[in-house]
Amino acid sequence: MSTKIVMFYSASSVAITALVTFDLAFTATPGADMRGGDYPYLYTLKLFPKDYLWMFLAIPLLLAYVM
Repeated sequence: MSTKIVMFYSASSVAITALVTFDLAFTATPGADMRGGDYPYLYTLKLFPKDYLWMFLAIPLLLAYVM
């Protein structure tokens, strides 16, 4: 494979993955509410599962960037 083809696919995958990752990160609801009686971070994953979806896409983003 040519170097230019590898660079094209690497740059394309970084751009697409970054767009999707940042979209999920920016649209996630803010973290736990501090007004509750419990410590605010005990049930964050259960109450706000969308907050952590972007993290799963950040891993391939890092790998595509390193490529």
